[in-house]
Amino acid sequence: MTSPAKPDLLLQSDGSELYVDESESCNITNTLYDATGVALATASILTLTATLKNASDGAIINSINGTDVLNAGKGVVADNADGEAVLTLRLEPADNAVITETDTETLESHYLMLEWTWNDGVASRTGRHWWEIRVQLSGA
Repeated sequence: MTSPAKPDLLLQSDGSELYVDESESCNITNTLYDATGVALATASILTLTATLKNASDGAIINSINGTDVLNAGKGVVADNADGEAVLTLRLEPADNAVITETDTETLESHYLMLEWTWNDGVASRTGRHWWEIRVQLSGA
C-alpha cells in the first residue's frame, strides 16, 4: 500500500504536536468512523490492521505490516460511554526505533496506517487513515 503524500500529523489530546522519543513506547488512541463520519460501535467492526513505515524509504518497521490489532497484540478496541469504538494502540520501543539516523536530523517521520472493515447492515465497508509520527532522535 502506497503512503499518502501528506498523512495527518499525530497530535496529543490537547491538539499540540506529538513527538515520541526514540525507542520509547507510546499509546495511540483513536475513534473509528464510518465513511460518513459517524463513529462505529465495536460490535460492527470486522477487522482492524496496522502498518508502520519509515517515511523516507517506505521500510516496514518492526514487522508491523497489516498486523491484526482488533483486540489482539498491540491493540484493544472498546466502546466508550457514547457507544463509540475506540482503539488504544500500544507502540513498543522497537516500534519507535530510528531507521535512517543522520548527524544532521533531529526527527524521523514514521507513517502509521490503520485499516478497518465494518458491516453497515447492507455490506462490508472499509476505512483507512494515515498518520505521521515524529520520532525524536536521542540527544536532539
